[in-house]
Amino acid sequence: DRVDDYQVCKQLKMQDKTTDVPIIFLRDFDELSDKIKAFEIGGTDYIIKPCQQEELLVRIETQLKVSLKLKEVKKENKNLVKKLKIIENSQPVHQQMPLESHLLYQAIAATNNSIVITDANASDYPIIYVNPGFEIMTGYSLQEVTGKNCRFLQGSDDQQPELEQIRDCLQKGESCHVTLRNYRKDGSLFWNEMSLSPIKDESGNILYYLGVQTDVTDKKKLMKPNKDIKHLYRK
Repeated sequence: DRVDDYQVCKQLKMQDKTTDVPIIFLRDFDELSDKIKAFEIGGTDYIIKPCQQEELLVRIETQLKVSLKLKEVKKENKNLVKKLKIIENSQPVHQQMPLESHLLYQAIAATNNSIVITDANASDYPIIYVNPGFEIMTGYSLQEVTGKNCRFLQGSDDQQPELEQIRDCLQKGESCHVTLRNYRKDGSLFWNEMSLSPIKDESGNILYYLGVQTDVTDKKKLMKPNKDIKHLYRK
């Protein structure tokens, strides 16, 4: 009966696994109070019988598309909240005027500089966020680099003395500023001037490392036009 339908709908909406499943009420009567109650407890559509099969299939397909889109939006919101939390933690504890997180995030996304954030408490400092500037500079997307250590950008060119300087700073929990030879996804070389800084919580524990990278390839070519030609492309 109708009470059982309502109870089933409520139970489905209370379960994490089924809360987003679209529920369509199929009725042989058209009562406003029944419609209102159906939508109030989580129903997504209400169909009066008799109905044509084509209409029913179209409505089911529409609700499935809406459900999938909502899942995508929820996933994007979770990722955004995580990124904003990282940004909030990166602000100085003594800061008097809190900076609006969404404005700061937009600024990071809009800058031409490459921004990289790595997890300081996970093995091998994996990347958890890069901004569009990184994607443009390197040719790699966020999905391709998430979970990797930044050293993949040096490839086989891993004997640069600046890399030891970075390792030393990470071990000591300090900031550093270096210039490295990095390689884009297509194998071409670019000179990367990078500032690496620890992000700490209120207790002084390092949570993340923030890397700000600038492409200084043109400046390097002007300074040393005849050197490092062999590094233009990765072997």
